[in-house]
Amino acid sequence: VAVLLALATGILVGSSVLQGPLLQQLTRTTDQLRAHTDDLQRQIQTLERRKAFAEAAAEQLAPDLVGGQLAGESVALVTLPGTNQDITEATVRILEQAGARIASQVQIGAKYADSEQEGVLDDLVNQLAPAGIEWPEDSGVYDRAGLELATALVTTDFVPAGTTFDADATQILSGLEAGEFISVTDDESAGPATMAVVMAGPAPEPGEAAQR
Repeated sequence: VAVLLALATGILVGSSVLQGPLLQQLTRTTDQLRAHTDDLQRQIQTLERRKAFAEAAAEQLAPDLVGGQLAGESVALVTLPGTNQDITEATVRILEQAGARIASQVQIGAKYADSEQEGVLDDLVNQLAPAGIEWPEDSGVYDRAGLELATALVTTDFVPAGTTFDADATQILSGLEAGEFISVTDDESAGPATMAVVMAGPAPEPGEAAQR
């Protein structure tokens, strides 16, 4: 904007149309815009320095702060649509520094919360349900889908390293992935975990889709 104003000023001056007061006003406006731009640039540089310092401090201190806190634990990492990839990777590093092992990584797809796919998801969840699973009373499709996914990914039993998913878990994950409701990181060593970390992106706008 400042450059365009300066150019316009030059053109008008050259054509002898511009009068003194208007020229002065345009010059002041240009100077104000330039000063405002410089101020914003300084603010950006300050924020970038603070961000770099915070990241460096976290990277330096994290091993001592979290070391051994999750020793012996295995983690199922579940990411929702819109999750920041850099934050996800940083979280994985922190979990590993704490002594945890990433047992599996699952990405929930946008189709999962699509109202037009709710009936399809409901049918699929019922088809994939392991024998003996009990649904809570008045549970909705997303309650059942979440419970089924948790049943496949997480266990309360001790999980030796190298343990892979059993037949029921494999069926659930494969079925949901085939339906394009989730995607599972292709890892032959993936298996059940003792805990789950669920990561989301920025808070969505309030509404029915956000609730799903």
